[in-house]
Order: sequence, then C-alpha cells, then structure tokens
Amino acid sequence: MNQPEQLREFPFPHRDGLDPVPEFAELRHSAPVVRVRMPSGDTAWLVVRSHSW
Repeated sequence: MNQPEQLREFPFPHRDGLDPVPEFAELRHSAPVVRVRMPSGDTAWLVVRSHSW
C-alpha cells in the first residue's frame, strides 16, 4: 500500500525578510520540481530551476 506523499508547506517561512529563504537553494540542487501544499490546502508544483544548457 502506498503511503501519502509528504508535501512541503509553501510559502516557506522568512527568517529575516531580506535574504532568500534557504529552501530554494536546497531544492535547486535536490529537487528542482516538487509538489507543495498551499495555505488553502491545495497542492501545486513548485519549479525552482529550469533546464541548464
């Protein structure tokens, strides 16, 4: 039996409001396209990197 997919909550929390959130850098390297859960409870696809030429 498949387990429910663990989704990241989006938007990611801002720590100081000025610097980019570190989750974007992490996802660019590990999972450039990932499903997230929006505040409304809906799911969406988050794309943080496009094809590198």
